[in-house]
Amino acid sequence: MEVTRENIDQMNALVSIRIDEADYATQVDKAIRNLKQKVMVPGFRPGMVPAGMIKKLYGRQVLSEEVGKITVDALYKYLDEQKIEYLGNPLPNQEKNQIDWENQKEFVFYYDLGLAPQFDINIPKNDAFTHLQVEVEDSVLQDEIERLRSRYGRSINPEEVTEKDLVIGQVEELNEAGEVLEGGLQKQTYFIVDKIDDAETRSRFVGAKVNDEIEFNPKKAFKDELTASIYLSVKPEEMAGLSDRFRLKVTGINRMMPADMNQEFFDKILGEGSVASEEEFRARVSEVLKADLQGESNAKLFNDIRKKILEGTTFNLPDDFLKRWLKVKNADQKDFDPDQIEAEYDKGKDVIRWELIRKKIVTDNQIQLNDNEIMAEAKRTVVNRLNQMGYSLPEERIEEAARRILESEQEYEKIVNFLYEIKALEHLKGQVLIQEEPVSYSAFLKQLQDKPEEELV
Repeated sequence: MEVTRENIDQMNALVSIRIDEADYATQVDKAIRNLKQKVMVPGFRPGMVPAGMIKKLYGRQVLSEEVGKITVDALYKYLDEQKIEYLGNPLPNQEKNQIDWENQKEFVFYYDLGLAPQFDINIPKNDAFTHLQVEVEDSVLQDEIERLRSRYGRSINPEEVTEKDLVIGQVEELNEAGEVLEGGLQKQTYFIVDKIDDAETRSRFVGAKVNDEIEFNPKKAFKDELTASIYLSVKPEEMAGLSDRFRLKVTGINRMMPADMNQEFFDKILGEGSVASEEEFRARVSEVLKADLQGESNAKLFNDIRKKILEGTTFNLPDDFLKRWLKVKNADQKDFDPDQIEAEYDKGKDVIRWELIRKKIVTDNQIQLNDNEIMAEAKRTVVNRLNQMGYSLPEERIEEAARRILESEQEYEKIVNFLYEIKALEHLKGQVLIQEEPVSYSAFLKQLQDKPEEELV
């Protein structure tokens, strides 16, 4: 076996692998013997099919498979031993790889390589980056506490309806004379009074008591027919065929009372025994609010540093090779369009460029991860997913789920890359000028909301 490399230019290379019969004969014979024990041929008992017949029937397939394995193993072994830095994966050279499996005994396979560029990172030493420090205003803190009190409050059944109440009742469709429409809509439903858009209709509900009857026009009460159809539990297209007159008999009134600011409430929000007073509770809620947006501020800082380094660090990429590799990589995806690779490649080049810069930062500065850091991030991933679903699990179950995540090669790589990204950016943060500036929670939140989606960090 012989492996050689020819550098086409600074960005591309061609690797050739010569395979002789001595390199594959033993492996092919072993594969034939294994196949002999499995293959079923009419007229022969299992395991008794002559080796010559097996070769005649399956020899070409076995030869191509075994030679292919040997070739790929030799290719990656060569790349590792030679410490060749390449992008994507090696691709078979379609023009040179012309193989006659029936007659050839010796084979030469050719692979195209996209070479990783050599470059120096231009770290901006004179540019100052703004790092916003989020400060939570009293009004924002109070709004959040009121939201939590409402969420964890209790339901009561008052005698009269107010604008904040939920009214439950039996609704029935009426005819023009105000009588129950024969065959008309009749069902149990509910209305949240302050969600009724028409002020005059809303006033009819306010002050009502159980067993009161309220006549209204649902097409007028709400902002559109879609909303009205949701409350009446009908299809939107059915609204046009309904009457303009309905009557609701109140059967129940629900009102949510805010939770009391007591130890039971504090424990529900922050965990049992986490705080022991309203003052401590307010301070902790403020910390949670700040941490939420401070994370966005940190991400914005990192993004600003990343963008500046990308602007100042220039190097070429093997564009034609990478386009071809992306097409091969995505060919099996549903609705794959090769023309989309061509159209969007230039927009995505910075992703590839940053990946190379990030790897160089990690390598040059000997940045490393340990198992504890990887496990901690996996557990954080589990907790985030549970929070999104509104669930919680004990610590031992969270660790069990985290271990399952790390068993997936794809998930493991995703977590490792994320942690290296954070560590690389933290390293860069110490290499540039940082100016810290205070910003109110509400002002920074508005900045984030006003940004176009593609600019969000």
